[in-house]
Amino acid sequence: MPALAALVSGAVETERTEGSPRPANAPPPAPAVAPQEQENQPIARARLVGQWKAFRGGTTAIQLTLRDDARFVWVATREGKPRQIAGHYALEGNVLFLGAGSGTLIGRVEMKKQRGFNFTLLDGGPPRPGLDFASK
Repeated sequence: MPALAALVSGAVETERTEGSPRPANAPPPAPAVAPQEQENQPIARARLVGQWKAFRGGTTAIQLTLRDDARFVWVATREGKPRQIAGHYALEGNVLFLGAGSGTLIGRVEMKKQRGFNFTLLDGGPPRPGLDFASK
């Protein structure tokens, strides 16, 4: 996935003090982070631990529980019929991996100003708005 490769290909820059000379072989300083790049900032796992709820259209409700022990439960209820997946999750930067026996969901997490976040699948398909999760 090109988007995932872009997220993991960054480099760590060492900190230097103002006015200190830059070594001759050092790359130029990185530009300031643009507003659209701020959504790619790392997220602390503790901010996602809890119970969350999202809605898709008028027929589907999703309940997501992210536990402190890196386990999750995802219950999607459509027209009164629940479907549950459960397993382990990992958070790398702002990418959330939800791994279950039936497969893995991989998506970008963008924190909202209010308590909540948007989860957008990184599936290589056309851009979609994602799911807006709010605390339950």
